Amino acid sequence: TAIGAGNVPTRLSPDGNGAVGGAQFGFNYQIGAVVIGAETDLSATRLGGNDIYSVNLYGVRVTTQSENRLSMLGTIRARAGIAFGDLLIYGTGGYAYGRVEQRGSIVPDPANNPTALGSRSEIASGWVLGGGIEYAITPAISVRLDYTHYDLGRRQLTLAEITGLAPGETATMRTRTSGDILKAGVNFGF
Repeated sequence: TAIGAGNVPTRLSPDGNGAVGGAQFGFNYQIGAVVIGAETDLSATRLGGNDIYSVNLYGVRVTTQSENRLSMLGTIRARAGIAFGDLLIYGTGGYAYGRVEQRGSIVPDPANNPTALGSRSEIASGWVLGGGIEYAITPAISVRLDYTHYDLGRRQLTLAEITGLAPGETATMRTRTSGDILKAGVNFGF
């Protein structure tokens, strides 16, 4: 109540892009042209972004900021596809997990008004779906192009009032962590 509802946005979109790099391990079993298998991967990521909104009502400028980042992503997936000679077209899906880092703030200017801050870093879990193509260069080496959509769910961040001007008051930010990744890779078989 200390920061009026008209001073903060109802929605921020901390969209962003970034880089992914990691390793995977898996197996395939082929029956005729049908290929089934499973794989797991783990990637270091720099995905996410932040969004800032400022409004000046009643002589107080209020800046609201939300940041949502993904610093690690792992999956455990089933895979099925059809082989056309050395080319495999496949779909995949399963479990996803990742380290989600979330920060939020509501900062007024002049600073003799309540300020609310919060942050959290945790492992979140959800699901992943995707597909791609893989081409066998030799019996032991293949290259692939892979699309993945991940969704690590929704979470809530409580912003605590830190100035003591509105004791016990909090604000709440709700976020959803999801995205799309396009990966290229080289597989070595054994």
